[in-house]
Amino acid sequence: MRHLVSFFFFFLFLAQAFASAPLCSAIYPQPVQLDRFSQVVQKIQNGKKQDTTSLRQEVKYVVETTDLNQQLHRLQQYFGKAMKNRDKAPDGILNITSTLYLTVAKYKTVKGEEKSAKVRFRKYFTRKEIDVFWRDLKVSEDLADKSWLELKIQHPEFPNVVNKPRLLCYDKDIRNFTTDSFFLHKEQIRKRLEFLNPGKAEEVDNALEFMTELYANPARRVQNLYAKTEYERVSYSIKMKNSKNPEEAIDVQITLDENVRLTRLADNRSFNVYAPSETVIEVKIPVAYSKLSPEDIELFPGLAEIKSLNGWLQENHNMKYPMNKGKMSKIEKKNVDPDKDNKENTAQYLNVLDELD
Repeated sequence: MRHLVSFFFFFLFLAQAFASAPLCSAIYPQPVQLDRFSQVVQKIQNGKKQDTTSLRQEVKYVVETTDLNQQLHRLQQYFGKAMKNRDKAPDGILNITSTLYLTVAKYKTVKGEEKSAKVRFRKYFTRKEIDVFWRDLKVSEDLADKSWLELKIQHPEFPNVVNKPRLLCYDKDIRNFTTDSFFLHKEQIRKRLEFLNPGKAEEVDNALEFMTELYANPARRVQNLYAKTEYERVSYSIKMKNSKNPEEAIDVQITLDENVRLTRLADNRSFNVYAPSETVIEVKIPVAYSKLSPEDIELFPGLAEIKSLNGWLQENHNMKYPMNKGKMSKIEKKNVDPDKDNKENTAQYLNVLDELD
């Protein structure tokens, strides 16, 4: 009888334990199992020095250039010398940004959310204002045979915030980064990256590990270059000092892109969706103060002007283009049969490199 009573209480204990299991799971959620690619992205995120002053929240809009110029004039009058053109070109010369993209990959955060990670290769040119057909582009001297390799990774926590670790790479290695020959030439690429980026061994390791895991997934096996964007860019930096601590300052950045050219490289199709009279504007505010609250404005009074600009942009942007959507979203994807079309498409992708030389 004593054994029966003991067994009864033991059974009752097990029943209660199993009944409470869902409650325990709700209170203590199980950690998300991350695939290798997501683990590498997480490592890059954790390794990069991150604070809410260096991280910026980016908002994007498409607006009429003439109307926007009036808003910029107002900002220049208010901020004066504190608002600087970051890459001012000589009179009659325009700055051109050209970027090659791989297809977008997805990674999972520790919360199980999907975020995007892009690989891109960026190069800077100039052209004369009278060269309206872009026939005589001059490459930046320091990028004559090189480009910036950038990993553009959506932040796992903050919305509209991206990390952009980047390294210099030789143009000839873009071919290796964007085809299966990456594995064959990986160690040679490593040596060249370390030579071009002294003191950045960890960043080089991260970039190569990122690419290795990117290609390890069969679904991402055929990468190749996907798209090219080109546009005229003007960049402004606005320095603001803390009203209560003048030694502390923040930097708000504004970029203006005009004459945007978008190309899908698989068939060289153009997607010039923006009107000549429109500008793509991005406003980048340090995350710590991106809410533009009364407390933020009290510390940095100039943020009131940025808040006013954001309000104007929300009311006057072209509703045809959703806010905070990048240029790549305007390029339609093309279905490619890897067995049938891969050789032809790869040749098209690689021929693009010759245009950048």
